[in-house]
Amino acid sequence: MVLTTKLYTAEDLWAAPGDEPWEIWDGELRQVAGSGDRATRTALAIGASLFAYEREHGIGMATSSDGAFILSTRPDTVVVPDAAFVRWERVPEHHDPASTSRLLPT
Repeated sequence: MVLTTKLYTAEDLWAAPGDEPWEIWDGELRQVAGSGDRATRTALAIGASLFAYEREHGIGMATSSDGAFILSTRPDTVVVPDAAFVRWERVPEHHDPASTSRLLPT
């Protein structure tokens, strides 16, 4: 007997119903647990610093916990960090930061 496991992709994640926090690690779908007060306050402080850096230097884009990042493909790894910063040269040409697109740098 051969056991097969479905490998999820970024497209599967985008098409999923609901708003639950999920990530994909090497094709495996994993639900992201909520955080406590200390962790969320730390993420807020880091995110605020990243946003201030973005505004001051204009060399990239800061995101919060709603920003999804494709780190690798085949199998896909998609993470949703609490805060992140991406330099403009790492953002794909087709990505519009003002859009609602969740496809961010690989």
